[in-house]
Amino acid sequence: MKIYTAIQLLQILDKGGSTYPWLVDLLDDRQTPATFVVKMFTPRQIQQQHAVAKEVYGNVLAAAFHLPVPEAVLVQFTPEFVATLDAQAKHRHEQCHRGLRFATRHHEGYTIFGDHLPNSKIQDYDMASVYAFDNLIRNMDRGGERNKPNLLVRDEDYMLIDHELSFPFADDPDHPNTTVIPAFLRGEWVYKYEKHLFYPYLKKKRPDKKKVMFDSFMESLFRLDPYLLEEPSSFLSENGHLCADIDLITDYLCTIQANPETFLSILQRQLA
Repeated sequence: MKIYTAIQLLQILDKGGSTYPWLVDLLDDRQTPATFVVKMFTPRQIQQQHAVAKEVYGNVLAAAFHLPVPEAVLVQFTPEFVATLDAQAKHRHEQCHRGLRFATRHHEGYTIFGDHLPNSKIQDYDMASVYAFDNLIRNMDRGGERNKPNLLVRDEDYMLIDHELSFPFADDPDHPNTTVIPAFLRGEWVYKYEKHLFYPYLKKKRPDKKKVMFDSFMESLFRLDPYLLEEPSSFLSENGHLCADIDLITDYLCTIQANPETFLSILQRQLA
């Protein structure tokens, strides 16, 4: 992944969720300023959830499934940048993890998905693939208990954001989870799918539509490189970041790819 340098804080986004992300100008690899949204995770979120690593995994995997995500980079806050912060921002900075931050490119004109969107617009989104993807990574935060869409929309366009609560079974590399893969092979699935943002829309579709709605996603699953997260995980580790259990995640992806009919059956059973 690329590492950019923060040069100017533009705004603290108080509507950006519990992490209160920052809108920051960064110097890109051509030394050109570009605006990004920087996630301000706490040490606890890094230690317990491996939040930066999960964000990277989610972004990389979504792109592999041809789902739209903003460009993602890692960000360093230099002493020179920190010196430019006002008292409020410095206080927030002191409460956050000090290593490399996760950031995504800021795009003007997008809003958070909400009930105000007409069905004619919603139908333009690949709801089935997003739903299948969030099942795959066990994303607890697109809808979920906190009712956060984590979906940016503009006309017919959309982008997926915020994947720090994915792969919850891989949070403890020192004590690997030994149940998630055998449970899948038995057709058992622990995921609150009824809370997913798109569940009510997909549930109402006709049986003939439900039968084929996951075809595109399953084709991408067939072509997926299940080892594609190992390189970014190594990069993060080399740069001092705690990572989730990447060996377990890789084995999990390999197992699902080798048993696509089981995964498809789980998805279809949820919407029956």
